[in-house]
Amino acid sequence: MIFAQLRNVTDSLSPAELKQLTIAAITLDPERDDVSRLAKLSDSQKVLLPTYQLLTGDAANVNRVLDDYGFIRRKDSQTGEIDHNNLFIVIDRGGRVAYTFTLGQTQQAWLIEALHKLLAENGARP
Repeated sequence: MIFAQLRNVTDSLSPAELKQLTIAAITLDPERDDVSRLAKLSDSQKVLLPTYQLLTGDAANVNRVLDDYGFIRRKDSQTGEIDHNNLFIVIDRGGRVAYTFTLGQTQQAWLIEALHKLLAENGARP
């Protein structure tokens, strides 16, 4: 659902806007998600470079970043699946959190509007 909403958002942007945008998707399961697994996910979800960057790394570091940004998650001990909140965190050109959104049509419209505003600003990439 998250990648589907992101594709809807990026489909609404112009090619010039897309060139300015980087979407960083951080794994919620760094213990299992290595580079190879994320590459397969990227292909299957059609979230490709250079716009999308699927990130993993040392579990302690990844989990610290997730905690710092407020990603709540819980692993089901029987299935290994991770239940989590769905967050889109928009970072402005100054490196600050500008907006936080979740899933849904209204939130998607707000996310598109926020990206249009931020991409219209001068400066470094968001």
